[in-house]
Amino acid sequence: MDPVKFFFDDCYFILQPYSDQAKVIAKFLKENTQKKIVGVLLEKEAIKKKSIYDDLIILKSYGDLPEDKGMIIPTGAPSTEALLKKGDIKIGNIIMNKDSLLVYDKISFLEKCRKVSLPIPLELDFKTLEESSFPLFFKEKNEKGGGVRGRANSANDLNDLPYNDLIFQELIESKGTYGVAFLAKDGKLITSTPHFEEESYPQTGGSATLIKSSDDLRLVELTQKFVESFNYSGWGLAEFKYCNKRKDFVFMEVNGKFWASCFFTFKNNPLFLKLLFNIEITNHKIRSMLFIDRLLRTGLLNFIKVLFKNINSYKVLEGSLLKSFILGILRDLRFIRK
Repeated sequence: MDPVKFFFDDCYFILQPYSDQAKVIAKFLKENTQKKIVGVLLEKEAIKKKSIYDDLIILKSYGDLPEDKGMIIPTGAPSTEALLKKGDIKIGNIIMNKDSLLVYDKISFLEKCRKVSLPIPLELDFKTLEESSFPLFFKEKNEKGGGVRGRANSANDLNDLPYNDLIFQELIESKGTYGVAFLAKDGKLITSTPHFEEESYPQTGGSATLIKSSDDLRLVELTQKFVESFNYSGWGLAEFKYCNKRKDFVFMEVNGKFWASCFFTFKNNPLFLKLLFNIEITNHKIRSMLFIDRLLRTGLLNFIKVLFKNINSYKVLEGSLLKSFILGILRDLRFIRK
């Protein structure tokens, strides 16, 4: 765990190594390359077991990374944003341009979407909210990966929230979230894979627990328009909700980072792995996938309901089954007490 222990040459440095997407990327690299896989932690991050990493290193900042020792792979929002502030990020054949930082500022992102006529939710001013404004949706102004977000049915649900750091929007009433995972270069889509996130954890919006393939070309069309309008280069996940009033998809945000459901993307579209990591795998064409550990965290009762309804889905376990089981039981107990 020595911060200066850089005795590896030509290895992979994976930032935020305990994120779901980091573990997936590390797994594919471990199975398909001979290079060392090194997890990179900052001093403020909690230390867990090495897991599938050959080693872990602790740094004061990402600026201490030895750029001449191998490929640096930021996986979450904080690490990706930190590297983009220094310049472009290159992973394999794909370069994420530093201008991609715009998607981290939700207000600037939405304003640009409005100017280029991408469909977005109506924005609400916290100071002028009234009873008729509810229910509404709120989320953080700046992408941090997860964070504060959810549904508010009344003003009471906004008590104690850091409203100066939040965006308030009309609530798009529809089940699940649609996404398009993509790679892009100079405003052109290189490849993309649409999906429907039917269930998630947290259930108000988070990482997929049940994800399914989508063949809706409108999702790709809107993603292409975003990529062209923003002259986007790099990787990301465009997220949409279907609006029954508009009879169209509404652009919610773009996560300019690797996404928690990237295992589903990589299995269905091996071109991602080829272009990013020079890894070649078989195309599996998985229509439906359950993330078992995340689903357990939504509660044992919900787990049983969703599991039996989707019993033939491809099943993935990325985290601790015991920990997820305990968290699910605690969630059910809190619900019963209410």
